[in-house]
Amino acid sequence: MRLKSQKAGVWSLERQVRFAAGLLVFLGVILSVVLNLMFLTLPGIVGTDLIFAAVTDTCGMAMVLARMP
Repeated sequence: MRLKSQKAGVWSLERQVRFAAGLLVFLGVILSVVLNLMFLTLPGIVGTDLIFAAVTDTCGMAMVLARMP
């Protein structure tokens, strides 16, 4: 659902973080099936980071994305 005040095509920072986290988890699972099971560490790291973000109420991925142009 898009708010009327947002410009078309501009994603909120929260939506960008959710997309990036989901993409990393998806890629990690696919690469682990296709190439090597060691790629399952990627979804594990993302999941751990999401837990840490919830507990501390800070998000490293959001901080990195906020600095990008």
